[in-house]
Amino acid sequence: MQNNSVFKRFINRLFTDYDPNYIKNVLSLLLINVGFLNTPFTNLNAKNNLPSPFTILISPSMRRNLKCTGCYARNYSKDDDLPSSAVNRIITEGENMGVYLYTILGGEPFIYGELMNIVNNHPRPAFQIFTNGTLVNEKIVKRFWKTKNVVPVLSVEGGKEETDKRRGKGVYQKVTGLMNILKNQGIPFGYSAVLTRQNFDALTKPEFYTDLAEKGAFFGRTFLYMPIGRGDTTELMPTAEQRGDYGKVTKYVRDNYPIFPMDFWNDAPYVGGCIAGGTKYLHINHKGEVELCIFVHFSVDNIKEKSLQEALNSPFFKEIRSQGNLSIKTCYFRA
Repeated sequence: MQNNSVFKRFINRLFTDYDPNYIKNVLSLLLINVGFLNTPFTNLNAKNNLPSPFTILISPSMRRNLKCTGCYARNYSKDDDLPSSAVNRIITEGENMGVYLYTILGGEPFIYGELMNIVNNHPRPAFQIFTNGTLVNEKIVKRFWKTKNVVPVLSVEGGKEETDKRRGKGVYQKVTGLMNILKNQGIPFGYSAVLTRQNFDALTKPEFYTDLAEKGAFFGRTFLYMPIGRGDTTELMPTAEQRGDYGKVTKYVRDNYPIFPMDFWNDAPYVGGCIAGGTKYLHINHKGEVELCIFVHFSVDNIKEKSLQEALNSPFFKEIRSQGNLSIKTCYFRA
């Protein structure tokens, strides 16, 4: 921090840009529950021949209120949702194993009516919720304050032109309106972007990141567009050159601006190999299927029929973990 003014400003933002009570609670959860308590739980789990996931990804619903170009979320009904009792049980069982960070995905998580009841029912973990931001109003933001353990991650595709083109007219205005609410209330948040061939220029401009930092975003995650689902096309896929160049942009922004973007492709080597199968994370979808990875939709166990521990110790998950340090690129090619 002493030798890097940008990193110093990045850390200082935690204590100057956000509400001290909210950020105090989030940092306490992340540093104590997710950080320090992880070691004794890891040792205890090892005695019981269990892995120690860092986070559990849950998609309680695949319903969505937008029709984004190329999105894998199609037409689902409320009947397809994972029951709230199952979601609560996953988190309770996860806490008993030392998992105190939950990533909520979809579909659109806030279309799931029980979401904030579940979050407020579990004050000890931190919740990272990926959302398009169009369903989150001040009433819901007030629920964030009840347990002060929510860090929303808001989806953008670049500026107004790129976001509205892929997500629908008026979406950019709604999501930036939510950013304004969160900033005014001092709630930390991040952004999520999908790199495509069409928005490459927008996502490689430094102004994109300075603008998000000014709006209050603290970190971000960028994923590669993948053609998954009925009728999808490869035309939106970024080229190999664009993928490589974007990694350089990510590093440049981290070195020069007080915001921390993460590139799911180019930053993957930092985790040292495959983290799926419960090694560091797993995904449970809206059907209750326990998947080894958010990008590899295979499962043999269902949380409706088995406990979290039983699913993690299934022959399928054990075999994946036994493969050890799988190559990141191999994982993508297999997917």
